[in-house]
Amino acid sequence: MSSKENRLEETSIIFQPFIVGILGLSLLVAIWFKMFMLIGIISFILILALFIYTWNKLSLKNISISWDVPTNRIFYGEHFDVNIAIKNDKWLPLVWLEWEFQPSDLVGWGEKNNLHHIVRLLWIPSYQKSEWSFRGKALHRGVYPIGKITVRSGDGFRFSETVKMFHQQQNIYIYPQLIPVLVPPFQLSKQWEVQGKRGGVLEDPLMINRIRDYEPGDDFKKFNWWASARSGKMLTNVYQPIISKQLMIYVDVSGFNAEQFFSEDEEKQREYEEKQKALFEWFLSVIASFVVAYHKQDVRIGYLSNGENVLGKNQLVITPQQEVRNVLDQMAELTDKVATTNEPLDEYVVMNNSRMPLYVFSKQLTDVHVEWIEKYKQMDITFYYIERNDFSDTFMHVAQQMNDLLQNKVVNG
Repeated sequence: MSSKENRLEETSIIFQPFIVGILGLSLLVAIWFKMFMLIGIISFILILALFIYTWNKLSLKNISISWDVPTNRIFYGEHFDVNIAIKNDKWLPLVWLEWEFQPSDLVGWGEKNNLHHIVRLLWIPSYQKSEWSFRGKALHRGVYPIGKITVRSGDGFRFSETVKMFHQQQNIYIYPQLIPVLVPPFQLSKQWEVQGKRGGVLEDPLMINRIRDYEPGDDFKKFNWWASARSGKMLTNVYQPIISKQLMIYVDVSGFNAEQFFSEDEEKQREYEEKQKALFEWFLSVIASFVVAYHKQDVRIGYLSNGENVLGKNQLVITPQQEVRNVLDQMAELTDKVATTNEPLDEYVVMNNSRMPLYVFSKQLTDVHVEWIEKYKQMDITFYYIERNDFSDTFMHVAQQMNDLLQNKVVNG
């Protein structure tokens, strides 16, 4: 295995078409003047050129290639494996073959986490199959198109090579980094999906669904003292819900885009853009951790955002569901660009008349958020923001800093 810059196919200058043409004319001249030694040298080179040309054209014929990624949804910093199989279904053996992944700063390959990675395989006999696997690492959040592969092969002397692209609809979804968070405990005295300000969840305290390890933030009323004493571990009861536990999160990306003009000094502008990007990734990490924490408590999570995805399209609206993957997929695709269409929160409330708890995450509270507070008084809305301002001070009863969710408080920005 080795790492190289992405490159096109290469052919020795000796076997370029114009050189072969010159050799052909030289052979005619040598024959005309009966220069037998020169005739022999040129003839040998032309025969070799024909041999290499034929081998080059046939090298990637009847080659079947397949690859599989057992785990194509991972979090930032995690590793993944790629299993590759190549079958040479012809009489001509493959002396060498190179397999190149799509270069990207999202993933690194090998022990050194190389961004450009080429796998070199030597000698695949005729009608034989070769299999191998290797490991990559998620370096950044995003969606990596692992289904775009470049394969090269050629003659045994490596005077010439041919290139073929293989495409397969397969992506690796890289979710934001998980960090320790403390999510608000549910209020069992309240009900969700009912009229008015009453929100929350209703559980049957007589029906224990299962017992799990205690997690920070669990209600001590659920603590199972008998099971904890017998096992020596802190255990919590999980009761059978009467009404399904579900909530919506809204991700507001306003104010994160760093393409706006900041400074004529290129160095300061670059630092500003890097700072905004790091802040945006931290923002998504907290939200993803918030989602995963509630998912572990058997809460159905829904998702809304006013941001665009990597294709420049609107994010999907995910209704509350037990499968958290769909929500995290949207977060992997999310960019810091605000969509130009109508406000998705307004559309969702109109379509669903939703009364479930809504958690809004944003860089700071704005006049738009204040309008929501006044407009959707019947909803149970909680705001989490990064930067404090007058609005957040005024509406402290429904808003708090995202930093308060962290088990270990940090200073951002």
